[in-house]
Amino acid sequence: MNTCELNLCYDNTSYRFYVDILYYLYLLAPDVNHILAKTVFCALDLERTNCPEDGAWTNWGPWGECHGTCGQTGLRHRYRTCTNPTPSRNGEFCSGPSSESKLCRLNGCTVSQYREASQCNDFRLEQFEVLDSVHALYPSLATRCVEAECHYEIVERVLGDDADEYWNALHCVKHNSGCPEYGGWSSWTIYSDCTAYCGQGHHVQCRTCTNPVPVSEKYGCRGENCSFSPCSGSKCDIMLHGHWNEWSPWSECSVSCGQGLQERRRTCVHGKQSSVEPFMPHSHEHTSPLPLCYNYMRNKRNLDAVIISRDVCTGPYKELRPCYIAECPVDGEWSEWEPWSQCSTECSLGMQSRSRACSSPPPMYGGETCVGPVTWIRHCFNAPCLEVDHGSAFFRGDGALNYYKTSYPTRLLHLYIRFKPSGKRGELMRRESGPCLKKRECTFVKLYLSAGHVVLRATVGVCPLVLATYRPITIGTWTKVLVTVSNSGAALRIDDSESYYRGQFNCWVASPNFDGVMTVGQDFRGEISNLVVNYVPRYLKAGNASRDHQQLIMGHVKINLAPFSAFNVFYNEGEGEEKILSLDNMIFAPCLKKTTSWTIKLVVKTENQDGALMVIKDYYRAKYLILMFEPYRVVVQLEDGICFMEVYHLVEHHVGEWMLINIDYDQDASIGLGVNGGPRKEMVASITDTTISCVDNIMIGDVAHLLSEK
Repeated sequence: MNTCELNLCYDNTSYRFYVDILYYLYLLAPDVNHILAKTVFCALDLERTNCPEDGAWTNWGPWGECHGTCGQTGLRHRYRTCTNPTPSRNGEFCSGPSSESKLCRLNGCTVSQYREASQCNDFRLEQFEVLDSVHALYPSLATRCVEAECHYEIVERVLGDDADEYWNALHCVKHNSGCPEYGGWSSWTIYSDCTAYCGQGHHVQCRTCTNPVPVSEKYGCRGENCSFSPCSGSKCDIMLHGHWNEWSPWSECSVSCGQGLQERRRTCVHGKQSSVEPFMPHSHEHTSPLPLCYNYMRNKRNLDAVIISRDVCTGPYKELRPCYIAECPVDGEWSEWEPWSQCSTECSLGMQSRSRACSSPPPMYGGETCVGPVTWIRHCFNAPCLEVDHGSAFFRGDGALNYYKTSYPTRLLHLYIRFKPSGKRGELMRRESGPCLKKRECTFVKLYLSAGHVVLRATVGVCPLVLATYRPITIGTWTKVLVTVSNSGAALRIDDSESYYRGQFNCWVASPNFDGVMTVGQDFRGEISNLVVNYVPRYLKAGNASRDHQQLIMGHVKINLAPFSAFNVFYNEGEGEEKILSLDNMIFAPCLKKTTSWTIKLVVKTENQDGALMVIKDYYRAKYLILMFEPYRVVVQLEDGICFMEVYHLVEHHVGEWMLINIDYDQDASIGLGVNGGPRKEMVASITDTTISCVDNIMIGDVAHLLSEK
């Protein structure tokens, strides 16, 4: 254990005491305490040999082709592996899924494949025959609409009034959507009151063939729509002696269409028949309407059976019988939308479409057709187009790049490095003056990872300085580090954060010279894409040092920008995602120069359903313009401390999906919002003064604390 290094990096008495205890436990009882001590020492970067190594994910691979069965919705998949690096020596496996899937529309199926997919379903097979009969007259539709994708307008142009039948059949066969189906019964109504006050009677319950409505009589419900059951009246005490007179004529059917009921009545008279006094127990008779049985899809038949119901004078006073009138009109209803087609472009704005059919059910018997568009065409945005303009160096823990010193004295060291680690330790950069006659003339600067923390250690003569981040960085993501070292101290900044880590040497440093040989990537695992030293980009690939483009002339000194040696370093073409900025911290973007009108374009992929992303603060007018996300909404709000107004776009989902957001402002036309190339929506003014001025910066990213301070 290097005590000197321990004192420099962890200047804390209790911490050193704790480490020493572990160290002596390790010496006294290695068998018992080996695992504990080894784990702790490795975590603190005090032990580097045979340490556990956690696994890390590779980048997501591209989305695969749409796979599935013709006539069904397909799926696309993408994968990643826990091999960057692979976990070893009891290291933890990667957390999270190794694959992702999303629905897609399967393309490229042939007519014969759709015929095969329809064989096991009589409804789809029947609809396929509809397509076949049309293709016999218009064979081009088979190629254009079955084996490829077409819009309803094309079918309507070819078939005219017959377009709907073909379009519905097309959706059934290709997408298994809106296919014909048997009608289904609704729930039974409750039984009516018993039709007899005294003696034997009946009560009735009915149902309708509307769950779902069948597309034709052929697929109507099976069975009766009304059921009559016997019942007994229990109110004989109110009956008088008498006899029945003649039956009245049959009433009109209880419904205006479909299946209903008719009734006829008779009255009870008492005493001598020459003096007829009708008796009806009105005070006890229920006047609930007859059960209405609508949309009963069945073949019309002659129903002559007479059903006897309520008994008054020891017998029924009313008879019911079924009746049938022409079928009721059935309004058309839309089928489900088919899946969206693939975006016409792999990146940037493209177009996609989806369609539906008025077939669930189709309009019948004079019913209304569906209202709304058959086809929906919209802009789509898969991802930003990220051009890779450089490669990156890949390190596996046993390689490094070595650079010559410039021989040009420098009092300031300004370093920028961009890297993606796959491990928690390793050197990013080390500069040292080399052999020096006097210790006070030696300089040493080292930037490295220790247990996932970024650590800067610098020594000028006998004066040390150490800076370390409070939190570990995220393994497997791109990280940017900016370092400045001078005689007054050092500063360390991570990922364009608004705050710096700062420190001073513990003794006076007069005139340091930070020029020296430089080693990059020693014991480091991961990738490095950019290295800039004193504002001069350095090459990551060794080459011919005599090439002019790999040299920089400063005064009379020629500086080699490429490493003079590289061992066990590999190279790739870089990744487009390198240009993507994580918004864990806050980014300050400059205000727009033109204040009367401006446009802000953001390409964003969210990780949570809700949260604020951007704030423009108008200090003069005490206003805030806020871009935020909510479940199914993208919202821009303008607040003045008392009132607020907003404009929003509804979205299906946004978590994990790239979105192109346009926010524009015109002092005459207010504030507008557009999402993924869709129409601009304008904020309706409820605040008298909608002027917004950007004074300092546009704040993007972790802006929640700004809103809590309002």
